[in-house]
Amino acid sequence: MFNGPVGGRKLVKRAIAARLLPSPSRDTFMAEHSKYQQNVIKNYYENRENIALQRAQELVTELYLTEGKKREKNWERLIGHLQKLEVKQQTIDHLKSQDDPQLVAKLLERISKEE
Repeated sequence: MFNGPVGGRKLVKRAIAARLLPSPSRDTFMAEHSKYQQNVIKNYYENRENIALQRAQELVTELYLTEGKKREKNWERLIGHLQKLEVKQQTIDHLKSQDDPQLVAKLLERISKEE
């Protein structure tokens, strides 16, 4: 039943898929992060709100410049960033229905002043 290394790997994958073997942990395949990488990751998570705010501001600029399908795509991205900023869904729905980048810009300005 064992057909060399390739056949063996297939059997292991099938056994994992069938839940006969526990799936290997992430640590098995990845080395630990270096100190520098740990700091980069830590800084990213500490600044997530600022990153979302900056990206949302950039998308407001894009809304002013785009039309059609591209504008819809930018709205979808903007909604994701507004959710990361914990803006109420009711507010997001209102902004989308108004389709006015100026309203979004005012909201983002108010959020940036709060931080």
